[in-house]
Amino acid sequence: MGPSLVIDCEHAIKLSGELVETWAREYMFASDEDAAAKAKKIPPYLGDHKNFKSHGRAIKMAELIAQGVKVKHLSTMPPIHEAITMLYSCVDIMLSNTALFKLFENADDSIVRQQQQM
Repeated sequence: MGPSLVIDCEHAIKLSGELVETWAREYMFASDEDAAAKAKKIPPYLGDHKNFKSHGRAIKMAELIAQGVKVKHLSTMPPIHEAITMLYSCVDIMLSNTALFKLFENADDSIVRQQQQM
């Protein structure tokens, strides 16, 4: 791997922080007069490897709430909870039992990435 990979990673980290801050300010804290200040505190916490030690580690709701993140437990919204559980299960089964390794999906399009079989 070339040294440009480090720069690409640094750019991805910076962009993700900017997106989290922007979305938190514009959506999560939209009605809050301190939206900018509150949104600015979230990316450094989420982006600090010392806090989580692994990209795949779950973050507990209490930890997010302590950082000022507004969250709701899915169990308080049964129809949404059921739909997300069903979607997660379907994607998990598909990724576990096929050569697919990545799935991109939105309201208009689906794209899948598949491992070539040798």
